[in-house]
Amino acid sequence: MSAIFLNNKQYAGGGGGGSSLPSGGTTGQVLTKKSAIDGDVEWKAVDRVLTQAEYDALSSEEKNNGTTYFISDSDGNSSDYSYQYAFRGKNLGNTFTAEQKAAIAAGNFREFWNGDYWEDQSSRKWRIVDNTEPFLNTGDSNNKFIKHHLVVMPDDILLKASINSSSSTSGGYAGTSYRSTHRSSCKTYFTDFFGSNYVATHREALSNSSSESLSADFYDCDVELPNEINMFGTIIWSKIGNNAGLNKIQFKLFNIKPEYITDYVDSPNGHFWLRDVVSSTHFSRMGGNGDPLPTEANQEWLGFRPYALIVGD
Repeated sequence: MSAIFLNNKQYAGGGGGGSSLPSGGTTGQVLTKKSAIDGDVEWKAVDRVLTQAEYDALSSEEKNNGTTYFISDSDGNSSDYSYQYAFRGKNLGNTFTAEQKAAIAAGNFREFWNGDYWEDQSSRKWRIVDNTEPFLNTGDSNNKFIKHHLVVMPDDILLKASINSSSSTSGGYAGTSYRSTHRSSCKTYFTDFFGSNYVATHREALSNSSSESLSADFYDCDVELPNEINMFGTIIWSKIGNNAGLNKIQFKLFNIKPEYITDYVDSPNGHFWLRDVVSSTHFSRMGGNGDPLPTEANQEWLGFRPYALIVGD
């Protein structure tokens, strides 16, 4: 039997039956942005989001395989904020369309769920990792970022190189070879698909020293490496508060579906750099099996899996 959430109300379905839900469940309750589904505040239990027509088209086996479905309104939207709290994983197409650009510019994200993706001609998936606009109104006092945006990351690494040319973290993340050299190459991958006008420049406070004392400044940012908090929701190896700066939230997809934290495309060889300074010689990295580890800054066998803020017009 599968659990089904229909038009923001839950009932048990599948197997041709209508078994009742456990007491204290959400049966008959309209779900809102803060509602828990059977105690699951983040809606992690939801496996697929469908329209009623899409659900009706499923086979009997698919309806009875234990999958937890959320059935949105008939137009494909939800009348609440479920699109921010559930995984959908819908293919949004192989181009970034005018309609999509207009919706993002207007802040209408009901067709952009966490986990949805575009797939380019090389079969790379550009996945929405946060649709809650985490960078809105951030930045230094005279440069607040005010554009509606989606945070997008590729599922796999874009290229491999050392984060620094030497075994040193003396310049912090701001002083890395990634930012001075490799960032422009990674940005080209984003702009080739989304267009140069839609990869936003914003301001972030970046570490510029390996010292554990406060040492950071604001920099123009566009295609940046995530930090440990973005991926895991907490600091693991990082010893410097400036590694987070203003960027101090876990991207929503990685909370809802932690399996997307890793580069599953290249696993177990999809090791990629994180921006966190760990010591005078090491930055943090994501291991190919999902294990965060400190790594010497001049190692060339790791890759870059950056994020960007995608805007519209």
